[in-house]
Amino acid sequence: MSLIDTNVKVSTKFLTESAGPGEKEIWKLTYVNYLKMTGKSPEDAKTERPKLTTLLPILQSLDQKWKSVKSE
Repeated sequence: MSLIDTNVKVSTKFLTESAGPGEKEIWKLTYVNYLKMTGKSPEDAKTERPKLTTLLPILQSLDQKWKSVKSE
């Protein structure tokens, strides 16, 4: 049985491209997890724009390619 390589080098080119349907699902899951972590309802967070540095750990846990993105 072959092992899965979890140490893949991924470029950050995906940040400049349009998101596909699978990526939009990841974004939705990220936002739901963010709401759970902060204890906010969607109505409370409607006018707020979360920072990437806040969402990055959640994105990295859901999608391998986000691990190559560094928070600043």
